[in-house]
Amino acid sequence: MILRMRNYTLIEPEIYSTLNWNLDLIVKCLEVIRSQMPQIISEDSASIEYDLLVVHNPHGPAYPGIGMYCPEKATFTRERYESFEINTKINDWVQQTGITTILAKACEIEYIDWQQLTRLQTYPTCVQAD
Repeated sequence: MILRMRNYTLIEPEIYSTLNWNLDLIVKCLEVIRSQMPQIISEDSASIEYDLLVVHNPHGPAYPGIGMYCPEKATFTRERYESFEINTKINDWVQQTGITTILAKACEIEYIDWQQLTRLQTYPTCVQAD
């Protein structure tokens, strides 16, 4: 499968080391966070898409992250916030919610694992080349 990469803003919550780099568990926790993104960002985000994606690290192995995609028609644009500011909002939410609560919710859901995400590269939106 050939993918067209979208112009994502990368979201990397500070959960990786807390979860001992268990990539399957990280994917599930990222899905819990991804499902809450519109409320966390608290902007008119009806047309914003949030996808899980594989982050290709030039200095180490790939790892999962969240990609925020703002189409041209979105009233909220990436330029309104720097990636740092968005990540700060996400990390504040993670701290307020607590990793224990996020883990409990993650263990309740049936979701893809790291191996499936690496095969797809992005999820749930899989953008194929024409």
